[in-house]
Amino acid sequence: MASLIKSQIIKPFLQFTKNLSADQINLSIVKGEAQLDSLELNEAVLMELLGLPTWLNLRKAQCSGISFKIRWTKLNTHPVCVVIDQIDVELEALENPRPEVDSLIASYRIGSGKYRLADRVVDGATVLINAVSIRFCAKAFEASIEISRLSLVSKTPTWQPGPLKLTSLLFPNADAVLIFKELSWDSARIVADGLLNELNGTPVKLITNSGRIRVTLKKRLSDSALISSRMQLYLDDLLWILTLSQVEAAIVFARSLQHSVFLAAEQSRQFAASRAKRQHLSCSKVPQPTETASTRQKKAGKKDLYSAAALLFHRYDVVETSYHLTLYRTEMHFCDEAKNDTNLTATPNGYIKVHFNRLELDWYPYHLNTTPRVSWHGSREFHEARNAWLRSLNPVHTIQLSLRESTSVDSDNSTPDVLSEHDLVNSDPSIFQSVIVFRICDLDVSLLSLPEVSVDISSGDRHGTMVQQHHHLGEEVPANASLFIGSDKKLHCLSESVYFLTVELNNIYRSYPSKQPPGMEADTLPCFFFAQLKPFYVRFDADTVIWLNMFLLTLHLNL
Repeated sequence: MASLIKSQIIKPFLQFTKNLSADQINLSIVKGEAQLDSLELNEAVLMELLGLPTWLNLRKAQCSGISFKIRWTKLNTHPVCVVIDQIDVELEALENPRPEVDSLIASYRIGSGKYRLADRVVDGATVLINAVSIRFCAKAFEASIEISRLSLVSKTPTWQPGPLKLTSLLFPNADAVLIFKELSWDSARIVADGLLNELNGTPVKLITNSGRIRVTLKKRLSDSALISSRMQLYLDDLLWILTLSQVEAAIVFARSLQHSVFLAAEQSRQFAASRAKRQHLSCSKVPQPTETASTRQKKAGKKDLYSAAALLFHRYDVVETSYHLTLYRTEMHFCDEAKNDTNLTATPNGYIKVHFNRLELDWYPYHLNTTPRVSWHGSREFHEARNAWLRSLNPVHTIQLSLRESTSVDSDNSTPDVLSEHDLVNSDPSIFQSVIVFRICDLDVSLLSLPEVSVDISSGDRHGTMVQQHHHLGEEVPANASLFIGSDKKLHCLSESVYFLTVELNNIYRSYPSKQPPGMEADTLPCFFFAQLKPFYVRFDADTVIWLNMFLLTLHLNL
């Protein structure tokens, strides 16, 4: 009897593991608890599950010290809890990307039926991991990543803890379900060592405090196929101290991966059309909440459940696949190594601090030209300036960039438009945009700091008051005496929440399931770059200018 129950328990997990048998599990049926000493995971299935880019290959993944608890009578309300002591992973960077297949149904799913209880149990599981060790191998360097105390839990749409039934939104009329998961950790340590002789084994180290990744998955109820996803990475504090040789090594490491990443990006664009069509056809099945329905609710004094469900689903819907990075506070120190063979010895042990306040990066890889940007984060002022600039361009070079975007950011609370099947048929199905938006709320660059020199703040040319007359202030606005570059928000009466710098890079491309048709090779599509910079001030300091010039010049010559 126990052996039969074990076989049924491990059946859904056989696709994810190697050589897993019922005899390896110590099971307590009454308590709903089980233990497993070690487990080797199936690399191919795990890469598909995690959605690893094709330029990465998973060599090995092994778990040790596994235990899990299942509440048999409360599967609908209480998640399955899995505790893992250690996970060891080996990754490698490929020169030629792996083959990519755009399959609707994941290969690890048993059958292709509807979204069932078993799927809800797996999607709602809680996973606690004590430590993760990742070894990464590339042509130019090797890296080790140590992450401590990971937890993967289900959250409500507002990213708060809650009952399991509130951690997903089902809307049968749209044939879709939204799943909300959060992965968090206490600390992470990354060390990369160069393998090339010219790097002299220079290590690059990065240590971060707690962080979290919020993932929203949109699946189809009819067959559990993944329609779209949104991934948001948040890091609270990041301190990075870099010497000149470490900056050189980091650039060399990035360059060594550039070719593989480019080939993988070109490969994924072949499936952009099918992925975007699935996303927008799914959105078109959700009826738009109307003002008359809302008015009818108030007059009748009772809820219209259908309209309420549609409005709630719209609020948290994942219209298109996107990736987001938010660094709340980032501080980078660029230091002088004071070697005998460098020109920086004129200012021994000098360093410059660069401080970023709320650095954000958004990437939309499969954005359709005719899709509005209502759900995109960003200020209305930037979008209006961008659209005005686009309208001023020669229409031949804009390839009919939709003017619907100019009205798509009128209100953060407006209901987003979606493409109908008619829009998808009449719009060019092969033209897409890969949009990257970069934002910095505030930026400070310090003057050159010399630890061996005592600077008198009360006098000297390293400090002062920037006297500027403004028709709103009519007074002196003091500038920070320790800054080389700083934002001027106070002088111009700008809110602290206004972004100091916003940059948008829009790469337009065609998507074909195979090689381009004859005659398309000469079709060159443009790449747009638009930036908006708020006022800032620069304090001239001879030592800082000389040190920066020598630092950048030495870096350029060495590379």
